[in-house]
Amino acid sequence: MSSSIVEIKLTKDSLKFLDEAQRLSKKGEFEENVLGFMDRQASIGADWIADNYASGQRLGRRTGALARSIVGRSLTVGSVPAMRIGVLRGPALRYAGVQEYGTRRYNPSSPYDTIRPKSAKALAIPQEPALTPVGVDRFGGPRGVPFKLTFIPFRSTGVAVGGLYDPRSIPQTGSGLTLQTAKMYYLLVKEVDIKPKWYLKDGFDAWMPQFTEELADWLRDYVTARRRSRRN
Repeated sequence: MSSSIVEIKLTKDSLKFLDEAQRLSKKGEFEENVLGFMDRQASIGADWIADNYASGQRLGRRTGALARSIVGRSLTVGSVPAMRIGVLRGPALRYAGVQEYGTRRYNPSSPYDTIRPKSAKALAIPQEPALTPVGVDRFGGPRGVPFKLTFIPFRSTGVAVGGLYDPRSIPQTGSGLTLQTAKMYYLLVKEVDIKPKWYLKDGFDAWMPQFTEELADWLRDYVTARRRSRRN
């Protein structure tokens, strides 16, 4: 999954505290403490983003797997303390990136192209009869349905090529019913494009003021503690 870099600019007062904190610390001590602080804040930020941006209307939370996969940790980038928040590993890594950036049709700078089938002739998109109340495919695909679905092709030459229907719901010829009364379990399409959700970028931007306030407070407390230690 691609990543974005956000730089934090400290105020003049915070920079003074930063310089003093380094002077009052033993070699390597301040850097170690900063990384510890960043590590704690990265975990807090990951939880905040998961609760506020990786669920609800933005992503339409279903199983919650993507939100639970968002983690944070500290690291150094060119000897500068930093943090990383995102989906860094696990099954959700397969789709976390495309949900963030979307596909190139909606976001030209996205690293993800239009989604097309790799081996099958079409992609199967579950419809209401195949979905659980929270919107998850209850069968894991057409092959998981406990009865044989009937394929009905569409006449249009668009992206949708047809649908897989419950044969018991298909009206008989001459019955006066239309295909709209039939139960479609899966819509078959040639390709799918996804709009970017920006749940990580927007979530991180919204959390930044809270983090910078915590950083300023931590620097003041750190310097105050070191001043007292020097006097004693």
